[in-house]
Amino acid sequence: MTLIRNPQNPVMTNPATPGRRAIKPVVKPGGQALASQRKKGNTPALLRRLRAVVAGLMIVLGVSTVVLGNAAAAETDLKASSGVQAIRMTTMSTHLLHADQTAAEYLIATENQLAANQQKYLAELRTALENTDELVFNAAADPSTDRGWLVDINAMVSRYERDLERAVSDRDLSYLNTANKTLQDDILPRLEESTFAAIAQANSPRGYQFTIPGISWVAALVLLALCVPVAKTSHRVLNVGLLTSAVAALVIAVWSSVTLTIGPWDYQPIYNAGKARSVVASAQLADLRAARLGATGADYTDELKQWDECVDQAQSLLYEDLLYEDDDVLQLLTVYTGNHAQLVKEMQQKNWDTVRSTLLTDEKDGALRSSVRSFDQAVLRIQNERLAEVRSVADANRNSLLVLSSLATLLTLGGLIGGIWGLNRRLKEYE
Repeated sequence: MTLIRNPQNPVMTNPATPGRRAIKPVVKPGGQALASQRKKGNTPALLRRLRAVVAGLMIVLGVSTVVLGNAAAAETDLKASSGVQAIRMTTMSTHLLHADQTAAEYLIATENQLAANQQKYLAELRTALENTDELVFNAAADPSTDRGWLVDINAMVSRYERDLERAVSDRDLSYLNTANKTLQDDILPRLEESTFAAIAQANSPRGYQFTIPGISWVAALVLLALCVPVAKTSHRVLNVGLLTSAVAALVIAVWSSVTLTIGPWDYQPIYNAGKARSVVASAQLADLRAARLGATGADYTDELKQWDECVDQAQSLLYEDLLYEDDDVLQLLTVYTGNHAQLVKEMQQKNWDTVRSTLLTDEKDGALRSSVRSFDQAVLRIQNERLAEVRSVADANRNSLLVLSSLATLLTLGGLIGGIWGLNRRLKEYE
């Protein structure tokens, strides 16, 4: 190599030798090599962030499922209690009306009829009042019962029972009228109002129907989406640990979605059955009042109108809910309406002895009194069967929610451990 000094530019030069390549300068790291290093340096930070996201998701999912699952189970219990409370109130109305019927029968009976059936009347009256007291006691033990309502209804029922017992013991019609006024003006309207409120509560939409499934489905989708950036950082398509977290969230999502879509439970048909019992009892009570008024020469047109209204309402309730399930119920109601028509005919002809016999006789099949009792028992059977079915489904639903709340801790803990383990395996590849 020859060094040539240029007088104008005192820098040594190295002219290229003809036929030889020029020496390439040393290139410092950059370009693709630098991008690869940066990518390798960013990946551990990305995996650590994803690990924090997975941990946060599983903790939130576990806590929310446990808390909201227990709350949903408690709500299920409250709805079931409200449904039972509504049935309890309609049953209470029926027992009170039966007590009023028995007292009215006791007062219109002749001395001979009373001598033969006095113990039967007193036993029926005592049973009706004891059943009413038992229902009030059960309502007091129910946490869904309003305490103010309970105090009021207990006072009204106690006053009614005192007047009714006094009417029977003294055979005093004035006490029976007072008791009947308390029943019709105070007790029954209050029970009806509370029954509608309880039915509305029992049939209201579930408050947690979309909350738990919504949280769990979002968590599951986010965890599945996180599998994509993790897969891009390695040659493995699936990260078993992260997939475990997603599966845990999916189990909670599917379980809660299926469980919470069951309900609310329809207590309306059960209430309708109970209401049919009470309105037919009111119709029979109207028969008794009409006979009592007619025997004294008073007008009983209003009582017959009330009877028509009660029977029309009973038929409407039966056609709405019971017609295709138990034709015997409609047949029993038809027998009763036929007996009523014969009773009215005897009343118009002023055959009061026959009227009393028709109202009080229940020894033979098809008699007015026995047809009403048979109808009542048939509807009660249907009511109890429906209530048992609804309670069975509600109890199973509540138990499923409680099991979900218990398993959610294990599922989310397993998902948390699996997700962190899977991402830590990826991090080790960069150590």
